[in-house]
Amino acid sequence: MVNQLTNQTDKVINWFENIIKKNKWSPRVLAEIKERVQLDIDTRFITNEELDYLAEGIWDDWTSFCNIMKNYPLPEIELNEIDWVKVGQFLVEVLQLRLWPDEEDEEIDILD
Repeated sequence: MVNQLTNQTDKVINWFENIIKKNKWSPRVLAEIKERVQLDIDTRFITNEELDYLAEGIWDDWTSFCNIMKNYPLPEIELNEIDWVKVGQFLVEVLQLRLWPDEEDEEIDILD
């Protein structure tokens, strides 16, 4: 089961990586990708504890665009066999995203 989980997760990470890597040469497009994901994080106050939620949300968002799907066909995967936390960690690292602090780590004053 672990190998299957790793294999399915790696397919999803590779799919995201291909999109990001191809757009590294277009700073404008890469900036738009990062901005869109960061806006989602900031709107939903996503913390490190919610990386799975972040990754699944990005997957749902990106796979809803016909242009992305035309240029980057989906890998054959079983969605219920993906380690979404690992996918989220990859996205945060490669896009250099800022997550919200965990509630235990720091109290957030949204009025400041």
